Amino acid sequence: MLKPLFSYLLKLYNFVRAKLILDLFLTVVLGLLEGASIMMLVPLLTFAGITSNQTAGFGHLVEEYLNISGVALPLVLIVYIGINAGQAFLQSYESILNSSIRESFATYLYTNIYRTITYARWSFFLTSKRADIIHVIATEMPRVTTGAYQLLQMIVTAMIAIIHVGIAFVLAPYLTLLVLCCGLILSGCLQFTVRRTRKMGMTLSECASQLFSEISEHFNGIKEVKSYGVEAQQVQSFERHWKKIGGVLVDLAKLRSQSTFLYKVGAAIFISIFYFFAIEIFRSDPRDLIIIFVIFTRLWPRFAAFQSGFQSLAMMLPAFHKVTELQKRCEAEAEKAVLYQRKDQFVLQTGIRVANVSFRYDTSISRFAVRQADFFIPAGTTTAIVGVSGSGKSTLADLVLGLIETEQGEIWIDDKRLDADNNRYLWRQSIGYVPQDAFLFNASIRDNLMWACPEATEEEIWHVLRLAAIDEFIEGLPEKLDSLVGDRGIRLSGGERQRIVLARALLRKPALLILDEATSSLDTENEKRIQDAVDGLRGRLTILMVAHRISTIKNADQILVMEKGRIVERGSYQAFIADEDSRFYKLACI
Repeated sequence: MLKPLFSYLLKLYNFVRAKLILDLFLTVVLGLLEGASIMMLVPLLTFAGITSNQTAGFGHLVEEYLNISGVALPLVLIVYIGINAGQAFLQSYESILNSSIRESFATYLYTNIYRTITYARWSFFLTSKRADIIHVIATEMPRVTTGAYQLLQMIVTAMIAIIHVGIAFVLAPYLTLLVLCCGLILSGCLQFTVRRTRKMGMTLSECASQLFSEISEHFNGIKEVKSYGVEAQQVQSFERHWKKIGGVLVDLAKLRSQSTFLYKVGAAIFISIFYFFAIEIFRSDPRDLIIIFVIFTRLWPRFAAFQSGFQSLAMMLPAFHKVTELQKRCEAEAEKAVLYQRKDQFVLQTGIRVANVSFRYDTSISRFAVRQADFFIPAGTTTAIVGVSGSGKSTLADLVLGLIETEQGEIWIDDKRLDADNNRYLWRQSIGYVPQDAFLFNASIRDNLMWACPEATEEEIWHVLRLAAIDEFIEGLPEKLDSLVGDRGIRLSGGERQRIVLARALLRKPALLILDEATSSLDTENEKRIQDAVDGLRGRLTILMVAHRISTIKNADQILVMEKGRIVERGSYQAFIADEDSRFYKLACI
């Protein structure tokens, strides 16, 4: 059950090995100092007049030493103060060190899972819910980092407990064994709470995942929600999910309360048994008995904390499984190219060759999204792909983009084959991409542009803005490039967002510019502005356009017509319009 937890503990050890060893060493020293502080009670009790009624044992030896050496009470008190002061100082330092280890390890874990997700193949994101990914990062990861640290704390608690038990064993071995047996029996009786806590943890993870999905879908479709006037329905659904989580948390509180009740009652019973055996059977030395009581008074809360920590770990265990499962899925879908992290770019000289390429999203079915696509895009030309929705246009563009791998056939960039190695990653670094839904960060126009090219100069920024025909609009803004665009560019119109995204793509000085239905959601006026900007780029770079509006591709050098995943026609706009029997002509007449 604890295998995933120990795997994270191993990661913690490998990440901060020196600090962790120092932390454990300090823990042992603190345990010894605390034990020494307790043992100082023997001479203090002796000075108080509580003497031993036995002629053997640790207390009798201390009493004999004090009688022979003539050590005064002030000296014993000074030693006692020194031990406690040293313990307090080391405890403060160890607490700071602990905090440093915890936070640095949390940063490492978060960054590691985020990096693993980010570098997964595009196909992974096509089959995964984004809300589930966000849920793991935002909800399950905190539970994982807390659980890993709590396991470490339990180990530390166990080490200190072992030291204290050792001291108690020196003073009264039989009584110590009796207490340990009672503690083990009590812990064994409470194991049922651990199993139930684990089940509740699984339920809590599922409920939280559903809640994240509900929130994500609600705000992604907030315009539709308000347009349909179904706000009340969404609020009710949200409330229903929260009630489920609240119910689980209440049940968990009941279980913990029940566990605490049983633990306290059991502790009272076992302490009574211990006291009875100490007085009536073992006839223990009063001084040793007081010290043992002090030891176990300090130990018992640690035992309770250990039991509570075990319950908490059981509740967090499903979070470990969810994070581990997501990480394994991402690692299985990892791109090899990210190992290189080179900044080289392709310089397209000859062109792009797509040779007999086929692709399926699901290899278990016979339907291909793209089947036996074969064409050539000469460098410096504009190629358009047209067809009805679902014909495979965007999939073919994603194949050329290098987001997905071909199932059959090959793609060549000049004389380099686009495969799963470093070429695919370097090729994507050489592409400018403008999607149908323009994505902008909630930041300034400058920040959105420089996200694609951090080293861009002011002159280069304004140059691409002129190419995208958006420079005059930005010049007219009060804060110009430093104007905020709002969440996903909500402060801008669709045409303004799209032209800024086009400028961002051009800022990379791409070898290939891909426009994936970039004007399909725009009005005629903004569509014309984008089209004029694209026409102005003809001959300067290689352009691949995906479109279903025929008006946007009149000036393309070649047009590929797709139907059911196949390229059924290819040619120029003029040739297609002249042929009334062509599939393109029928599309143009729709």
